[in-house]
Amino acid sequence: MPALLCPELIGRSEELEELRALLSEAQRGRGSLALISGEAGVGKSRFVASALQKLQDDQVRIATGNCLNELRLLPYAPVADALRALIRSPNPGAVDPFLRYLLPELDPASAPLDGEMLDSGAVRHRLGQAVCGLLETVAEKSPVVFVLEDLQWSDSATRELLPLLAKRASSTPIAVLATFRSDEDSEYFESLCELVRHSSQTHLRLQPFAAQDVGRMIGSIFEVPGPVSGDFMRAMHERTDGNPLFVEELLTTLLQTGVIFRRDGLWDRKMLDGLEVPSTIRETMLRRVRALSGDALEV
Repeated sequence: MPALLCPELIGRSEELEELRALLSEAQRGRGSLALISGEAGVGKSRFVASALQKLQDDQVRIATGNCLNELRLLPYAPVADALRALIRSPNPGAVDPFLRYLLPELDPASAPLDGEMLDSGAVRHRLGQAVCGLLETVAEKSPVVFVLEDLQWSDSATRELLPLLAKRASSTPIAVLATFRSDEDSEYFESLCELVRHSSQTHLRLQPFAAQDVGRMIGSIFEVPGPVSGDFMRAMHERTDGNPLFVEELLTTLLQTGVIFRRDGLWDRKMLDGLEVPSTIRETMLRRVRALSGDALEV
């Protein structure tokens, strides 16, 4: 059976209000950068999707690039993916010819830049200006939201581009959203936090759920009209540390193994004593332990 998914966003009302206010400011010509961070599985992508849901009706152009671990040695890979969504749309406006080095489909006959050329500071600066220029050209007709997902897996060229994007967006209808796993690549994460602090940008830190929000999540998944029993809510919270993805994984396992079942049209459950945590959760916890220093493990 497919994994259970919560049909609504739980417990992020304050953060969602702050991000929507930032997006509204961008629509009025005062763009900025928003960093959305949190541990793996905390719901960063779902949070961003919820914030952007209504913007498509407002004729806002949304361009998303996903940073993939297997492509982190390919310069500008997520940026190129996001830009393709803009140039393929109707009337993208004038496109800087230099962008053909990122988007070969603009001029299939041109020779691509080799790795050494892309490592040149002058070339990267020129490409950065071309990327910003395209976003600003599109934004003259409609606001733009430029999204980079999983920035912890981004390449060095994309990382160098981010401060320029943030600076250029400040006086244009462009919002730059970047998600980042705060439990990975701590050195780069700290540099991003410094960028946000020193340039008055926004940093939204998504925390794991409190027990009450885990209960709300369970009720939403199973469409329970009343509150979830306190002992079940607390047991789920203790076994998942309030991580939304882990909650969904554990509920799926409980349903698959018959611990949660339906009887006479109502949801019921067995006792939770001796409950095993699914391997996906155990593996994630093991990765966290392996990342700790020897001194921390001794404590």
